[in-house]
Amino acid sequence: MPPALGRAFLDDAVAGRPLSEPPWATPADVEAAIAAAFAARRAVGAATRERRIAVLRDVADGLMRDADAFAALIAREVAKPIDAARGEVARAATTMRDAAAVAATDEGRLVPLDTVPGGAGREALVRRVPIGVVAAITPFNFPLNLVAHKVAPALATGCPVILKPAPAAARTASAFGTLVDAAVASHGLPRETFSCVAIPESGDPTPLVEDPRIRGLTFTGSEAVGWALRDRAAGKAVALELGGDAFAIVAPDASLRHAAERIAFGAFAYAGQVCISVQHVLVHASVLDAFLEVFREIVTESVVGDPMRAGVLAGPLLRDRDADRVEAWVREALDRGARLEAVGRIDASEAPAGAGWRRGRWIAPLALRDVPADTRLHGSEVFGPVVDVAAWSTIDDIERRFDASRFGLQAGVFTQDLALVRRLFATLDVGGLVVGDVPTLRLDPMPYGGMKRSGLGREGARDAFDWYTEPKTLLW
Repeated sequence: MPPALGRAFLDDAVAGRPLSEPPWATPADVEAAIAAAFAARRAVGAATRERRIAVLRDVADGLMRDADAFAALIAREVAKPIDAARGEVARAATTMRDAAAVAATDEGRLVPLDTVPGGAGREALVRRVPIGVVAAITPFNFPLNLVAHKVAPALATGCPVILKPAPAAARTASAFGTLVDAAVASHGLPRETFSCVAIPESGDPTPLVEDPRIRGLTFTGSEAVGWALRDRAAGKAVALELGGDAFAIVAPDASLRHAAERIAFGAFAYAGQVCISVQHVLVHASVLDAFLEVFREIVTESVVGDPMRAGVLAGPLLRDRDADRVEAWVREALDRGARLEAVGRIDASEAPAGAGWRRGRWIAPLALRDVPADTRLHGSEVFGPVVDVAAWSTIDDIERRFDASRFGLQAGVFTQDLALVRRLFATLDVGGLVVGDVPTLRLDPMPYGGMKRSGLGREGARDAFDWYTEPKTLLW
């Protein structure tokens, strides 16, 4: 089995001590985790709902008991602002409780068969049963809640789950694993119910993708990696959440200040490192100038600061290569004719000295206008604190812009026009349309996922339950 996971990372985070290296799993550890989970799959699946529900509730309670420690660890490990980190801990606890509620209410169904010849006197009982061992691969940007969204339904349904967190977020996942291990042991489930294999960037996750003993692969991360994994995961159930280039639409009847404030939050929170961060803003031509006047004011007042300080909206990007990418895409857009409408401020003691909108990994909030269609900023996910503003005049303009995008995760529309909402809901290929707010809004119980290149399947405890299970029929 993989190395034991302790809570030392939580203690170090609270005490301000340097965070030690995670217990990296070797190839032998990965093989041991797969073999153990496969051998225990029937015993895990046979655990009563009472025990599974108790495990989920215990983990939720543990998260809230150690909420401050988890928040400090998240903030220090992946530079997420501490307020957002605290919110993530609470969301993860909610996710565990939602899965417990689904496990408690799921029922089979009885299918009457006397509607067909030979069916008189017969019935079919259909139950959903766990698919078996699941591999879950998670990203750095929500190192606790996205782990919970994959582990919670596995625990609820009786699927042994092997978690491979992003290397940059392995400490948070390891601390979470401590809670799961303790709850599993406390309620008599097989210890192989859950395992965490923290693989370094130089490591090879291939067995988790290709091993036939693993029946399901659930992945959240980049578009290119996700679809490549799907192609390699032959014979498995595959769920992908791959992000996108989220749009916010501003209609002529919108409250422009409300829209501008929410769009700035949706674009710049956590330095734009959220798969539903606002990247494109489509504003009706009749109110574009008025919107930009308000939006410029808000952007210039947006500050990148120390993520450990309360009230900070955004800190640095995670890695130098991320900042390099964002800078290159912005400069490409500007070189090809985009206009820089507004620049926020960098105000942090950790940022390197210098001038301009980039200092090391720190990039100030940026608002551009009319980014050309032949640029990467126009057609790819920037995953940084950058937003592009453009005009629309007819609904056809909006639909053409969406049709040209290969993504379809979520969109937001600021309007009170019900006819416009109905038209957009009917025609836009997105997994969710948010009315009166930004596409960055996600409430954890709802089905969440994308269309087109944004992924396959849905998260959210109720909808994920069906992915982790398959129907089995008893005919008599």
